[in-house]
Amino acid sequence: MSSATSETRVMTDGAVLAVDIRQLSYEYPSGVRALNRVDLAVEKGQCVAIMGPNGAGKSTLCLTLNGVIPHSVGGAFYGAVHIAGLDTMTHQVHDLARRVGLVMQNPEAQLLCPSVEDELAFGPENLCVPVSEIRDRIHAIAAAVRIADLLDRGPADLSGGQIQRVITAAMLTMDPEIMVFDEATSALDPRGALALFELARELNRTRAMTVLMTEHKSEPVAEFADRVVILNNGEVIDVGTPRQVFSQVERLTALGIAPPQVTRLMHALGFSAEALPVTLDAAEAMIRPKLAAAPAAPSEEDPPRGDGHDTSATRGALAAPVIEARDVSFRYAGKIDALRGVTLTIRQGEFVGLIGENGAGKTTLVKHFVGLLKPTDGTLTVLGRPAGTLTTSSLAGRIGLVLQNPDHQLFKTSVADEVKVGPARLRLKGDALETRAREAMQAVGIFQMADRHPLSLSWGDRQRVALASILAMQPEVVIFDEPTTGQDLAGRTIFMDLAYALNARGYTIIVITHDMELITRYARRCVVMKRGRVVMDDTTKEVFRHVDLLGDTFIEVPQIVQLAHRLSDCGVPPNTLTVEEMTGVLKRMGVGA
Repeated sequence: MSSATSETRVMTDGAVLAVDIRQLSYEYPSGVRALNRVDLAVEKGQCVAIMGPNGAGKSTLCLTLNGVIPHSVGGAFYGAVHIAGLDTMTHQVHDLARRVGLVMQNPEAQLLCPSVEDELAFGPENLCVPVSEIRDRIHAIAAAVRIADLLDRGPADLSGGQIQRVITAAMLTMDPEIMVFDEATSALDPRGALALFELARELNRTRAMTVLMTEHKSEPVAEFADRVVILNNGEVIDVGTPRQVFSQVERLTALGIAPPQVTRLMHALGFSAEALPVTLDAAEAMIRPKLAAAPAAPSEEDPPRGDGHDTSATRGALAAPVIEARDVSFRYAGKIDALRGVTLTIRQGEFVGLIGENGAGKTTLVKHFVGLLKPTDGTLTVLGRPAGTLTTSSLAGRIGLVLQNPDHQLFKTSVADEVKVGPARLRLKGDALETRAREAMQAVGIFQMADRHPLSLSWGDRQRVALASILAMQPEVVIFDEPTTGQDLAGRTIFMDLAYALNARGYTIIVITHDMELITRYARRCVVMKRGRVVMDDTTKEVFRHVDLLGDTFIEVPQIVQLAHRLSDCGVPPNTLTVEEMTGVLKRMGVGA
């Protein structure tokens, strides 16, 4: 057990440590060892990203920073953790909460109050902050985090991304010295995620606030983090600047961490690790002179996608519609217009990406497809029948929805029993039921967890359980609502490759995601929503030609797409979408090491 006393360590260069972790090891009460001899020193005012595959110990490490581990969770705790000079073993969670704000991976677990404004006021009220100052903090932070228009909303009226922003704002209203974000951008739209990183950097600069973030997306980390910590199997295996860490492309990929797209691009073109850029500006600066000197020109044809996924957006052009919405509108209680005149047709066998900012109406729309909601106005036809004549139970076996929060779909005490619920209600029994459940678990890689309690699993594994539960019913249409939230590279690849494989077998796939790299790689049609309306609906290549229009919907396009647009004056096709495509284009243009 830790025996260190409260102290603030000062480095030899005079830097004061905000976080000082020495030889930290931790085992959960179940006996699972999550951290092993972790040493980490974070200077006051630094922005540090913690990256690693699922199960590396990132969330566990975050919980040690505010004393939840060991005071609330228990288990075996060895070593020492000092936060702003306080030993977490000798100070309780309520003492540490004044100094450390933690936004958890599942922000719904942190909601306490009936309205957003009350949520933001709750923390400073408990710290006895004067009322006038609380009001000032709420309005300033709500504006910074883009939730000023949500202050009178209740939690039930918020999307997953909006909840994440609300909890972030609630932590910031307590004015902590240290902010810890555990996958806090996972459910945010790309612009929202970028805004959170910019806010973190601004807090660094203006308030000397220390920021630690666990994160799977390397592109913003390369732009904003001072240092990157790589965690694997509970151990710190690398610490360095973004360039030092991300230049190890093959090593990181093997660990389940995707370096920035431009770094992967230049590595594929044969450049040495020392020369690899990690930011968009640096990549453009390297490539532009080489294009100017290169004699070759690219083909006028669309470049090959290079990912082996050849599903066509037009493959189902003549297929039967499975979903037809005509001028569909929907209003939540309190007169919140979530959908406004949506007209949309989805045909059998399509692979459709549904994208847009948090609160655009994406989840509300797909809930109509499975009968969880009914239109306030307009007409909706599902599987050839008016939606009003269909019950949720009659649709369940034909249209599967994997919800944004998997915990909303988990009810049983074992994974196997959970996966059997759906097919059992479809009247499968005996060996047929066992076979269906086994095949579904094997398809998503959780068969070895069959006897585990679903809620004992990681967030990513709980998502897989929810997906297996849907697949076991063998629906015709599968809707994924943010299926890769909180997933590492391997997890994201498993989910999306599975979606592709289902599509290749004739399933209709609809994916809601804020991960634009996945959209450009897998989806062949994109539907873009903004404030309850469909504002674009076309092939993915055509949609991503319109970078400015996408920006108006708070979508930040992937680095490769941005690079293609920047280099279009040099002959690079602006509809180049993936690393593989860009590699082929640049090689044909004579760019390479």
